[in-house]
Amino acid sequence: MLYPLGEGIIKGAVYTHKLITSKLYQMRIQTVPILKNKVCIVQKKDNKKMYAMKYMNKAMCVRKDAVRNVFREVEILSSLDHPFLVNLWYTFQDEEDMFMVVDLLLGGDLRFHIQQEVRFEESHIQLYVCEIALALDYLRKKYIIHRDIKPDNILLDEEAPRDIKPDNILLDEEGHVHITDFNIATLTTDNQLATSMSGTTPYMAPEIFACALDECPGYSFAVDWWSLGVCAYEMLRGRVSYQISYWLSLGGGGGECTVVMGQIVNGMYDCCIVSEMRMCQ
Repeated sequence: MLYPLGEGIIKGAVYTHKLITSKLYQMRIQTVPILKNKVCIVQKKDNKKMYAMKYMNKAMCVRKDAVRNVFREVEILSSLDHPFLVNLWYTFQDEEDMFMVVDLLLGGDLRFHIQQEVRFEESHIQLYVCEIALALDYLRKKYIIHRDIKPDNILLDEEAPRDIKPDNILLDEEGHVHITDFNIATLTTDNQLATSMSGTTPYMAPEIFACALDECPGYSFAVDWWSLGVCAYEMLRGRVSYQISYWLSLGGGGGECTVVMGQIVNGMYDCCIVSEMRMCQ
């Protein structure tokens, strides 16, 4: 039996998008290396369009206390439609699993290509940064803070070549990037600040750390722009500019880690990007 995602799990929480049944879809591909776990490719029978379908086991979500995160993600995605986001099309559930049908992007994520030691052309990095910036501006107008902008959550579309090598150009001139994974995103209002310690080090902005140390009242949309800057650096240099572990840093026992976090919070950290790069001028 299939029924709308949101019913029967949290009393009073009903976030539905478009109800579908399994008869509308047929499984085409079970696993693809560039897709993350728990994602498969499906085809809608009436228009033959291909989608990615993410599925989550209910019992596992309950054990990990992640049910509300799932519904918050569905609620947020249901309100979004942008060319540089991974858009949600349908949601449904059965007795065991919850399903989200989203845009299919076969280019892999930026993390995959960085790990392949791909040499990013600076002109392509400029394009990616501009496209992500447009998506972040759209999210700001929707009062949404993503809070987890990182290469793992930036997907490339199907224009990416299948034979990526370190000396190849990553995308052709029509390739685009798309932000995914709104699992820890949050909705705000005009003057509301977020306060929870959320994100992935080292992509978290200084004000998130400062908030955790009770040194500021909270943070807002700017934290996503900081994360975008860290991603841009990583694409340019092939590595992040620093490594920190917030559970060590906040406890004061992280050594160099604590020093770096202090420099970031106080705006004193210098990541030393090569000056001759046109993008930095």
